[in-house]
Amino acid sequence: MFAYHILWLMMVYLTDVWELELVHAAAIINIWTGSVRVLPIFFAHLADAFLGNNIVVLFSSLSSMIGIGLIWLSTPPVLGKSIGSCTQYKSECIGKQQKQLLYAGLALTSVGMASQSACYGPFAHEQVEESAADNNCDCVCVCVCVCYVGGVISGYNLTPRPEGSPLTTIFRVLFASTCKSFCTRPHDMNELYEKPDPRLELLPHTKSLGCLDKAAIINTQLVLEQQEKTRWRLCKVTEVEETKIFIRTIPLWMTFIFYGIISSLSATYFLEQAKRLDPRVGKAKAPLILFLWFYDKFRRSFTASFFCTFIVSGHFLPRIGMVVAMVFGALSCITAAMVETRRLGIVQSHGLIDKPKERVPMTIFWLLPQFVLLGGLDGIYKLCAFAFSYDQAPQSMIKYFNLFARGFFGLGIMGSVAIVYLVGMISELKTGTSWFHSTLNLSRLDNYYWLLASMVTVNLAIYLLVASFHRYRDSRFAQWQERMLVFMKEDDY
Repeated sequence: MFAYHILWLMMVYLTDVWELELVHAAAIINIWTGSVRVLPIFFAHLADAFLGNNIVVLFSSLSSMIGIGLIWLSTPPVLGKSIGSCTQYKSECIGKQQKQLLYAGLALTSVGMASQSACYGPFAHEQVEESAADNNCDCVCVCVCVCYVGGVISGYNLTPRPEGSPLTTIFRVLFASTCKSFCTRPHDMNELYEKPDPRLELLPHTKSLGCLDKAAIINTQLVLEQQEKTRWRLCKVTEVEETKIFIRTIPLWMTFIFYGIISSLSATYFLEQAKRLDPRVGKAKAPLILFLWFYDKFRRSFTASFFCTFIVSGHFLPRIGMVVAMVFGALSCITAAMVETRRLGIVQSHGLIDKPKERVPMTIFWLLPQFVLLGGLDGIYKLCAFAFSYDQAPQSMIKYFNLFARGFFGLGIMGSVAIVYLVGMISELKTGTSWFHSTLNLSRLDNYYWLLASMVTVNLAIYLLVASFHRYRDSRFAQWQERMLVFMKEDDY
């Protein structure tokens, strides 16, 4: 979260100091933000299948520290003194070296934050489970970096061996079913291979996606013990059913992409709108970081209010929440469009169209509602994605269901770059002028916001359709209700 707060204002830095065009700067931020949410899937699999959480946590710590250090070195006052160039925060002071350092720093912080979000929680859980309390309490209070490095180098507790990744199970089922594609399924499904494991939830056979059942077909011409050793050719019914649940959830996850597209506005175009408005509150001036505080405050407030209101709905809470979050997203886009139309009107009436660095005589707090509504979308979405994972995922895949929900959200953030490019190209073909220009005053973000509001409405209809056909498992609401209360108290939700 610390690195995220530091980088939240990066959009302003890129447009003011680097003087990048609006779309270019937004693309950098959205690719970075999206990758932070997509990459945890890879690092979780890497930790569970090969390296273990402690190694990945150490890697995340080093990557984050080096990345932030490179970003610091890329600033003109720091690097300028070393190479003898100018040291002012101006575009002429930004050279090739600064750009290379910043891009490398952003990439490393992205990798570090992604690997930390994937593995730090399981790593801490392992330490609590495997260590005596009297030799751990003091270590937990040490700063994060020291805890990471000391935890691995000094032999902090035990180092559990990786137990395997559920994604490997999915790959095994797909591979085995493909290899046996010409085999005939038995009429009696009880003849399929199954071996109970007391550590895992036993799943009954279902008829959907029957082609995957072939992964559990026992070859009668070979000894069973020999087949059990080749795990990529013979899978248990439970493993097949876990794969089926995962595949059936993909259409739902795909509707989550649009949440990320809307969320991408907060650290890019919303901030760009805010930086040229009047920040005065009496004799004081409101800093842009204040909007991060408002966003975070209302994100938590909306999430807590939603949880307290709809907890009585039980296992319907995630489904209701996804609809509510999408409504928040649509309202945020509509509000942003109306505010931007007003801002452009003032810009035109005061002759500021060709003066992008001039302050617009309009209070910055006109933007507060769109930030607040976007906070509601992000908070409720994360809560409901978490609840859905605990309620519907197989026991072995709960963590990965949550990571995939965040990953598709991140794909939406990264996908917003392509949408902006396509919208700009199509608008230029249709009207002769693109909605996106080098500066905010020349652009038509209000039209873009209206388009997003319309697309959110369409996505809501698609979500309702997909959700109505989705095959839900029996709810485990009583089991995850207490876990949800813990989730509500955590800082990073």
